[in-house]
Amino acid sequence: AGGVAAQAAAAVGALGLTSLAAFAAPGGDLASMRASSIDLPTAVENGKPSVLEFYSVNCPHCNQAAKDLYPVEKRHQEINWVMVDTDLEQNRQLWESLGVSEIPHFAFLDADENLRATAVGAIDKAVADRGIA
Repeated sequence: AGGVAAQAAAAVGALGLTSLAAFAAPGGDLASMRASSIDLPTAVENGKPSVLEFYSVNCPHCNQAAKDLYPVEKRHQEINWVMVDTDLEQNRQLWESLGVSEIPHFAFLDADENLRATAVGAIDKAVADRGIA
């Protein structure tokens, strides 16, 4: 497939980047989400819809969003939740290609990796659920 996530994964792979991660963590904070992760190429290959969350560990809104959206992530095991650290220069190509200019920024992709919706800021559970639907 030639969707957004596949293109991003190709760029990530070509550059040898490893800082993209899907989260499924016990604590619902950014640190634990990054610690138990899969990479974007794996998320692309498994055929599930994805949520790409662009964040910075120093961003208070990003940290709050991680806590607020943890229940959504747990409810939607059929979704890849992929974290992209915008503090890492090696991720610049990905976030620029998706037009990310503010964080937190969420990109909702369908199973074919087509961009369905975006949201910016510390979104709530209802906005996340609408993006996933």
